[in-house]
Amino acid sequence: HFVARVPLVTYNLPERELLNLVDEGHFLLKIKIGQAGSQSRMLEKDLARLERIHKLLRDRRTDQTENGRLAYYLDANGRYENRETLLALVAGLERNGALGRVVLLEEPFPDDREYEVRDLPLRIAADESLHGVEDVRRKIELGYGAVALKPAGKTLSMSVLMAAEAQSRRVPCFVADSACVPLLLDWNRIVAAHLPAFP
Repeated sequence: HFVARVPLVTYNLPERELLNLVDEGHFLLKIKIGQAGSQSRMLEKDLARLERIHKLLRDRRTDQTENGRLAYYLDANGRYENRETLLALVAGLERNGALGRVVLLEEPFPDDREYEVRDLPLRIAADESLHGVEDVRRKIELGYGAVALKPAGKTLSMSVLMAAEAQSRRVPCFVADSACVPLLLDWNRIVAAHLPAFP
Protein backbone atom coordinates (compact mmCIF):
# COMPACT_ATOMS: atom_id res chain seq x y z
CA HIS A 1 0.00 0.00 0.00
CA PHE A 2 1.00 3.64 -0.15
CA VAL A 3 0.56 6.96 1.62
CA ALA A 4 -1.98 9.14 -0.20
CA ARG A 5 -2.23 12.90 -0.11
CA VAL A 6 -5.80 13.91 0.67
CA PRO A 7 -6.60 17.53 -0.25
CA LEU A 8 -9.09 19.54 1.78
CA VAL A 9 -12.14 20.80 -0.07
CA THR A 10 -13.11 23.90 1.89
CA TYR A 11 -16.54 25.55 1.85
CA ASN A 12 -15.46 28.18 -0.69
CA LEU A 13 -13.19 26.18 -2.99
CA PRO A 14 -14.05 27.17 -6.58
CA GLU A 15 -15.32 24.37 -8.81
CA ARG A 16 -12.41 24.88 -11.24
CA GLU A 17 -9.90 24.27 -8.43
CA LEU A 18 -11.79 21.16 -7.37
CA LEU A 19 -11.62 19.82 -10.92
CA ASN A 20 -7.92 20.69 -11.04
CA LEU A 21 -7.33 18.53 -7.94
CA VAL A 22 -8.99 15.59 -9.68
CA ASP A 23 -7.07 16.26 -12.90
CA GLU A 24 -3.84 16.16 -10.85
CA GLY A 25 -4.72 12.61 -9.76
CA HIS A 26 -6.33 13.09 -6.36
CA PHE A 27 -8.91 10.36 -5.86
CA LEU A 28 -9.90 10.83 -2.19
CA LEU A 29 -11.22 14.28 -1.30
CA LYS A 30 -11.66 15.52 2.26
CA ILE A 31 -14.79 17.67 2.14
CA LYS A 32 -15.59 20.01 5.01
CA ILE A 33 -19.21 19.89 6.18
CA GLY A 34 -20.94 21.49 9.16
CA GLN A 35 -21.37 25.00 7.81
CA ALA A 36 -22.34 27.95 9.99
CA GLY A 37 -25.93 28.49 11.11
CA SER A 38 -28.65 26.57 12.88
CA GLN A 39 -28.75 22.80 12.57
CA SER A 40 -31.47 22.98 9.91
CA ARG A 41 -29.67 25.68 7.94
CA MET A 42 -26.36 23.82 8.23
CA LEU A 43 -27.95 20.62 6.95
CA GLU A 44 -29.58 22.43 4.04
CA LYS A 45 -26.30 24.10 3.02
CA ASP A 46 -24.25 20.92 3.45
CA LEU A 47 -26.62 18.83 1.34
CA ALA A 48 -26.84 21.44 -1.42
CA ARG A 49 -23.05 21.72 -1.57
CA LEU A 50 -22.49 17.95 -1.51
CA GLU A 51 -25.00 17.53 -4.31
CA ARG A 52 -23.17 20.13 -6.42
CA ILE A 53 -19.82 18.46 -5.76
CA HIS A 54 -21.18 15.02 -6.59
CA LYS A 55 -22.79 16.22 -9.85
CA LEU A 56 -19.45 17.71 -10.81
CA LEU A 57 -17.43 14.57 -9.99
CA ARG A 58 -19.74 11.57 -10.30
CA ASP A 59 -18.60 10.65 -13.82
CA ARG A 60 -14.89 11.11 -13.16
CA ARG A 61 -12.83 7.91 -13.05
CA THR A 62 -9.63 6.86 -11.28
CA ASP A 63 -7.44 3.77 -11.25
CA GLN A 64 -6.72 4.25 -7.53
CA THR A 65 -9.98 2.77 -6.16
CA GLU A 66 -11.43 -0.70 -6.61
CA ASN A 67 -14.60 0.58 -8.28
CA GLY A 68 -12.83 3.21 -10.38
CA ARG A 69 -14.76 6.07 -8.79
CA LEU A 70 -13.59 9.03 -6.75
CA ALA A 71 -14.10 8.72 -3.00
CA TYR A 72 -15.31 11.29 -0.48
CA TYR A 73 -14.14 11.79 3.11
CA LEU A 74 -16.50 14.09 5.00
CA ASP A 75 -15.21 16.06 7.99
CA ALA A 76 -17.96 17.46 10.22
CA ASN A 77 -15.75 18.80 13.05
CA GLY A 78 -18.43 18.03 15.66
CA ARG A 79 -21.09 20.29 14.11
CA TYR A 80 -23.91 17.73 13.98
CA GLU A 81 -25.52 18.08 17.40
CA ASN A 82 -27.70 14.95 17.36
CA ARG A 83 -28.34 11.68 15.58
CA GLU A 84 -31.47 12.98 13.86
CA THR A 85 -29.55 15.65 11.95
CA LEU A 86 -26.87 13.14 11.00
CA LEU A 87 -29.52 10.67 9.83
CA ALA A 88 -31.02 13.44 7.67
CA LEU A 89 -27.58 14.01 6.13
CA VAL A 90 -27.26 10.29 5.36
CA ALA A 91 -30.74 10.23 3.81
CA GLY A 92 -29.85 13.24 1.65
CA LEU A 93 -26.63 11.61 0.49
CA GLU A 94 -28.58 8.51 -0.44
CA ARG A 95 -31.13 10.56 -2.41
CA ASN A 96 -28.50 12.39 -4.44
CA GLY A 97 -26.48 9.24 -5.14
CA ALA A 98 -23.35 10.25 -3.20
CA LEU A 99 -23.68 7.91 -0.23
CA GLY A 100 -21.81 5.06 -1.93
CA ARG A 101 -18.83 7.36 -2.53
CA VAL A 102 -18.42 8.34 1.13
CA VAL A 103 -15.70 6.13 2.60
CA LEU A 104 -15.39 8.08 5.84
CA LEU A 105 -17.33 10.56 7.98
CA GLU A 106 -15.11 12.11 10.61
CA GLU A 107 -16.22 13.37 14.02
CA PRO A 108 -19.88 14.20 13.41
CA PHE A 109 -20.85 15.03 17.00
CA PRO A 110 -19.62 17.59 19.55
CA ASP A 111 -17.13 16.29 22.12
CA ASP A 112 -19.75 16.19 24.89
CA ARG A 113 -22.30 14.10 22.94
CA GLU A 114 -22.08 10.36 22.57
CA TYR A 115 -24.37 8.49 20.22
CA GLU A 116 -24.45 4.94 18.94
CA VAL A 117 -23.41 4.87 15.27
CA ARG A 118 -23.15 1.15 14.60
CA ASP A 119 -26.35 1.15 12.53
CA LEU A 120 -25.28 3.89 10.12
CA PRO A 121 -24.31 2.89 6.56
CA LEU A 122 -21.05 4.85 6.81
CA ARG A 123 -17.68 4.32 8.47
CA ILE A 124 -17.59 6.91 11.25
CA ALA A 125 -14.17 8.10 12.47
CA ALA A 126 -13.26 9.60 15.82
CA ASP A 127 -10.71 12.42 15.86
CA GLU A 128 -10.92 15.49 18.12
CA SER A 129 -12.86 13.57 20.78
CA LEU A 130 -9.92 11.19 21.30
CA HIS A 131 -7.52 12.16 24.07
CA GLY A 132 -6.31 8.75 25.16
CA VAL A 133 -6.73 4.98 24.99
CA GLU A 134 -9.95 4.97 27.04
CA ASP A 135 -11.58 7.32 24.53
CA VAL A 136 -10.62 4.94 21.72
CA ARG A 137 -12.27 2.04 23.58
CA ARG A 138 -15.44 4.02 24.24
CA LYS A 139 -15.84 5.20 20.66
CA ILE A 140 -15.31 1.71 19.28
CA GLU A 141 -17.99 0.43 21.66
CA LEU A 142 -20.37 3.05 20.20
CA GLY A 143 -19.69 1.66 16.71
CA TYR A 144 -17.03 4.03 15.41
CA GLY A 145 -15.17 2.26 12.62
CA ALA A 146 -11.98 4.30 12.33
CA VAL A 147 -9.51 6.25 14.45
CA ALA A 148 -7.70 9.40 13.36
CA LEU A 149 -4.20 9.67 14.79
CA LYS A 150 -2.30 12.92 15.31
CA PRO A 151 1.28 11.98 16.19
CA ALA A 152 2.48 15.58 16.05
CA GLY A 153 -0.46 17.00 17.98
CA LYS A 154 -1.19 14.34 20.60
CA THR A 155 2.37 13.09 21.05
CA LEU A 156 3.95 10.16 19.30
CA SER A 157 3.74 7.86 22.32
CA MET A 158 0.00 8.44 22.86
CA SER A 159 -0.68 7.96 19.16
CA VAL A 160 1.12 4.61 19.22
CA LEU A 161 -0.92 3.48 22.26
CA MET A 162 -4.16 4.59 20.61
CA ALA A 163 -3.25 2.81 17.39
CA ALA A 164 -2.42 -0.38 19.28
CA GLU A 165 -5.81 -0.30 21.04
CA ALA A 166 -7.69 0.26 17.79
CA GLN A 167 -5.73 -2.45 15.96
CA SER A 168 -6.39 -4.94 18.77
CA ARG A 169 -10.09 -4.40 18.06
CA ARG A 170 -9.61 -4.56 14.27
CA VAL A 171 -10.51 -0.90 13.77
CA PRO A 172 -8.39 0.85 11.14
CA CYS A 173 -6.40 4.00 11.86
CA PHE A 174 -5.14 6.80 9.68
CA VAL A 175 -3.04 9.90 10.24
CA ALA A 176 -4.97 13.16 9.95
CA ASP A 177 -2.58 15.85 11.05
CA SER A 178 -0.74 18.16 8.73
CA ALA A 179 -0.60 21.44 10.68
CA CYS A 180 2.91 21.04 12.01
CA VAL A 181 6.56 21.83 11.36
CA PRO A 182 8.41 19.76 8.72
CA LEU A 183 10.19 17.48 11.22
CA LEU A 184 6.89 16.51 12.85
CA LEU A 185 5.33 16.06 9.44
CA ASP A 186 7.93 13.35 8.90
CA TRP A 187 6.77 11.71 12.13
CA ASN A 188 3.26 11.69 10.71
CA ARG A 189 4.44 10.15 7.45
CA ILE A 190 6.39 7.45 9.25
CA VAL A 191 3.41 6.53 11.45
CA ALA A 192 1.08 6.55 8.43
CA ALA A 193 3.45 4.32 6.45
CA HIS A 194 3.52 1.72 9.25
CA LEU A 195 -0.24 1.42 9.66
CA PRO A 196 -2.14 -1.41 7.95
CA ALA A 197 -3.77 -0.27 4.73
CA PHE A 198 -7.00 1.64 5.28
CA PRO A 199 -9.99 -0.26 3.81
